[in-house]
Amino acid sequence: MRRCVNSLAILFVALVVGLALDVNAQDASASGGFVGLYALPDFFDNGQPGLFIYRESSKELELYRIKGEALESVTKVPATEKVWLAAPYQRGKDRMVAVAYGYGRGNLNAPLQVVLYDHKLLNPKVVFEAQSPRSESTFLRQVGEGLLLTYFESKYFTRTGMLTPTESGMWKFEERFKTRLGMYMDVDEDRFLVGRPYPDPEEKTGELRLLSEGSWRDVPTLRGVSSAVFLRSSTTSPRALLVGDGWHQNYGELAEPRLTLLEYDAKTKAFTSRLISVTKPQIRIEKIDQVLQEKYELVLARGDRFVDVYYPRKDWATKRIYEKQSQDQMTNMDFVILETKEDAAVVAIYDGELRLVRVPLTME
Repeated sequence: MRRCVNSLAILFVALVVGLALDVNAQDASASGGFVGLYALPDFFDNGQPGLFIYRESSKELELYRIKGEALESVTKVPATEKVWLAAPYQRGKDRMVAVAYGYGRGNLNAPLQVVLYDHKLLNPKVVFEAQSPRSESTFLRQVGEGLLLTYFESKYFTRTGMLTPTESGMWKFEERFKTRLGMYMDVDEDRFLVGRPYPDPEEKTGELRLLSEGSWRDVPTLRGVSSAVFLRSSTTSPRALLVGDGWHQNYGELAEPRLTLLEYDAKTKAFTSRLISVTKPQIRIEKIDQVLQEKYELVLARGDRFVDVYYPRKDWATKRIYEKQSQDQMTNMDFVILETKEDAAVVAIYDGELRLVRVPLTME
């Protein structure tokens, strides 16, 4: 049964950030707690994107679509365990959602499971299961007909590998590599980027590691890494990286929410570093996402308090598009880019309430 969630409030943040943004807010969780947002591009038959949400407090999965300037709930089903990650998965014309379940409050012994749901969040099918003292997934993305998965096989070490379908129903996991604390990852064809909050004292390796052409190398950062992506931009070198670094376990005094650009110099075979921003009083940059079109490029970065937009073609000029409103310390903040219109990126933001924000593609 579908229910249309009407807009309860319109929040104008133009006075704060200098941008004309349309924001529609609606209740998404009655009691706060962790809420995860996941974009499903071109998920519906008309090419519309979907928004997949997991709510830890109610243990529910919910699927939304955009309807006008609001979000319409399409379906809601129970979650079996805590959701660590979710990703769109398509085979032929069948659009599905892959969900990585694991341990959490109420079941610390739950195994890691990857479950496929159909386009109505029905007919769940377990395609992979592994028992671990730390059943968390840190990366899940469709690659070809398989799923690239990273999960903790022990308290400190992660496995990264490819899940591929088999005739038996349970998918085959082919390991690519293991690493200590592989918590923040990205992949670009045959290159893997691994960010870590701390270096590995036994391997004597650093907080940011790059696997390229079969070899690992450390990429210098300032202290720990809390997010890391391959930068897909026409303004930088093809091997550029964008990371949130500056993390330290003594976050009250030493941690810095740094957004850092790392560009590879083919002549020196080394990375050069450029500090893009330090967005205090946040303690770290937790998520980075990108919009790349022929005419426009955007980077969105979220810390624990702000969501900021950056314009690489304007020498990384920046504007704040959202500041955390919820006073509940147990309520997290998250965002996803749902789609790109002619003049704006449509972004969903959760902060105790669910909002749609239109982010201009150009810096005015």
